[in-house]
Amino acid sequence: MCTKQFLLIYLMNFLSIFLGIFLIGSEKEFGKDHFTNEKFLSLVASCGGIFSALRFIWSFLLDKFKYKVIYGILLAMQVFIGAALPYFLDQEISTSTKEAIFFAMIMAAFFCEGGHFVLAPTICGKLFGAEGGIRVFSVCYSFCGCASLINIVLIDLLFDEWLDIGFEGFCHVYSMLSLLSLFILIFIFREEKAFLK
Repeated sequence: MCTKQFLLIYLMNFLSIFLGIFLIGSEKEFGKDHFTNEKFLSLVASCGGIFSALRFIWSFLLDKFKYKVIYGILLAMQVFIGAALPYFLDQEISTSTKEAIFFAMIMAAFFCEGGHFVLAPTICGKLFGAEGGIRVFSVCYSFCGCASLINIVLIDLLFDEWLDIGFEGFCHVYSMLSLLSLFILIFIFREEKAFLK
């Protein structure tokens, strides 16, 4: 499991999962800073589950295109979401327009988050074989738990105690982590079997 492919898959997923974990966990709290309609915020949270469940679309895309293309699209979406969401919410636009943008971007974040749980096991199976891929992904899946724990610590330290970077700052930092993951995907990662038969 200590192959270059495994380490890169783990690192890319670890870096790119932060934005979704953060947005999904804090969208309602952050939304209260911009919206007074509690029903709207509850609707966003409820619809998020539907968009996360649409993760099967990623697998359909994998039937037509290479992993690097599909995962690259997911990462580019996350970079855009993390950079654009704070920007649009700070603009002087109508509340209904802000609500539409907020809804669309949070739904896209849920959709991308779900994509991780389709794309990661698929590439593990492809590169490590059916049996090896299951073992590799069972270890690789820890990227989500590790990122969740680190996210909690970062929120506690950076949001409250040290820097007070706020929701916008986290969006930008986590957008940059997705950009770093995209860089690794394009320039370092090779989609080649780890164990040749």
